[in-house]
Amino acid sequence: IFDPLEWTTAINESQGLIAYGGNHTLAIINAKNARRESLPLQGVTRKNIVSIAISPNGDLIAAAYDDHTIHIWD
Repeated sequence: IFDPLEWTTAINESQGLIAYGGNHTLAIINAKNARRESLPLQGVTRKNIVSIAISPNGDLIAAAYDDHTIHIWD
């Protein structure tokens, strides 16, 4: 029996960006990049991510944590 993963995702179609996170992990994929590598974002803590958002121009990623904090990356 596997425990379900509690992941959250955000997609910015115009910029080709996919952000995903949960269980102390946050990463972003540039779907327009031919290699489509997952890039881990620096500064992610040991808290659980409950929600993610990408700005319309793709310059900012915001993650809300279960301790009621929000972290923003540019």
